[in-house]
Amino acid sequence: MIRRAAFRRSWQRGFTLIELAITASILSIVTVLSVGKLLQGVHDAAAEATGSYLLAVKSAMDTYLVRHYDRLSSTPGAADLPTVANPYAPKLSELRALGLLQGGFPDLTPLNQNVATRIVTTGTCPGTGCRLDALAFTTTPVQLPGSPAPNTDLIAQVMMATAGHGGAVYPEQPAVIRGTAFSLPNPLGAVPGIVGVLASLDTTLFNEFVRLRDRRDPDLRGDLSVKGKVTIDNTLALRAPDGQTCVAANPDGSITLRCAGKLNAKTGAFLSDQGDSVRIDPVTGIVTSQRVHADTGLSTRRGTLFDVADATPTLRVNAGQMLLITSRGLALTVDGQDLVAQGGVSTRRLGLRDLAVPDQACQSSVSTAAGSSAEYARTASGGLAVCSQGTWRALASLAATGNACTPNGAIATDTASGTGLLCRLGVWGRVDDLLSSYVLVSTVLVSHAAIVPKPACGPLGTGTGVPLIYLIPQLESSKASAFTRRARDLGGHWEVQLVDYDGTPLSAQTTALAHLYCKY
Repeated sequence: MIRRAAFRRSWQRGFTLIELAITASILSIVTVLSVGKLLQGVHDAAAEATGSYLLAVKSAMDTYLVRHYDRLSSTPGAADLPTVANPYAPKLSELRALGLLQGGFPDLTPLNQNVATRIVTTGTCPGTGCRLDALAFTTTPVQLPGSPAPNTDLIAQVMMATAGHGGAVYPEQPAVIRGTAFSLPNPLGAVPGIVGVLASLDTTLFNEFVRLRDRRDPDLRGDLSVKGKVTIDNTLALRAPDGQTCVAANPDGSITLRCAGKLNAKTGAFLSDQGDSVRIDPVTGIVTSQRVHADTGLSTRRGTLFDVADATPTLRVNAGQMLLITSRGLALTVDGQDLVAQGGVSTRRLGLRDLAVPDQACQSSVSTAAGSSAEYARTASGGLAVCSQGTWRALASLAATGNACTPNGAIATDTASGTGLLCRLGVWGRVDDLLSSYVLVSTVLVSHAAIVPKPACGPLGTGTGVPLIYLIPQLESSKASAFTRRARDLGGHWEVQLVDYDGTPLSAQTTALAHLYCKY
């Protein structure tokens, strides 16, 4: 009984191990199947996300084609966009920079692939039949990791997510990328398994509407009203009914007026950027903040100013007088050939051409429009004469010292030295020779050995005075045959000496008069 029980327990333990092995195998199979299904789901999700990724790129390319259609179609293959290196193959980074893709849009698809773009023109470009096709495609095949061949299941998932806008390169036709509504050459040659989306644009609707950045002439036939600012990058032309351009505003800032050629301005003001102005005032006329420059001169119906035909600048008056009026009234009048000033005249020099002979007859020839006046002329010697009561009278004569003169008492100026001359006894003599240059300062009664201070001789005109002393007898009594009066110079004063012939001082009663002078 004991051996049978032991045998039964041994048999039961072996049966349990077999069951465990079978169970483990079943679990392994289930696990493998579950993991495979999970991986397939991950790949399918990535493929579907790739389709959505390509749709986002298509949307960006749609906007790109609309925005730059005119440039891309104007000269096929030669368009120029400053922010895009190749306008016919914009990169994703350039689409992001243009704001056509979200700033954080990734560079790789969910299947870890790069995407490129190509734009192809068909039809007549530019023209109504021009068509632009933009293909966005993966640069590597859609395949499972580690697999050398494209995965058609994943390709199908991508296509389903592109909403009919996608296409793929299938192994049986590797040179063509085919979609629901398009078939184009494979941009990578004959590489199968790549997928892409197509954005297309033609002029079917463009011809019916005026759009942003339209390069065509819309040729509108009605009125056009604009509430905002109008900016024109080229010439603005206004045409007459006959088609002639009457007004042209040019990009260089010039305005050309033809036809009637009139410019009507309510204020009549023209201003520069520097603040200079020209204004047509109904009261004062043309007012400018700068000079007036005219190549051929300035003129009015009353006369001409500085005509270009004049050899020298000339002011003409057709009729009447020329008047200069200031805020204080009439200042200057041109009467015939005479210039008449109503006020004072200030000038550096005054030149007289008429020659007058003193003491000969004269008559008035200057205009008296402003009243009577004194008339002056020059003399043959260079002096000045005035016409007074029908006779020329010398006012300022020039002569030479020692020459004959008439009448006595006449005054002149020496031509050599400029010294004043006086006609005396029929001869011109120097006035300073007739006038003393000694100035008596004081007279002092002195005796022998008297000390006399020198007078202080200040400057007189351009000269400096020199002190002098003259001794004149006042009371003298002596038995000597001769005696002497002299003054010894002691610097600031003199010592008086009254002595006889041998130098003996005269008596104390002997006195003299000392006349003190300043000589100039």
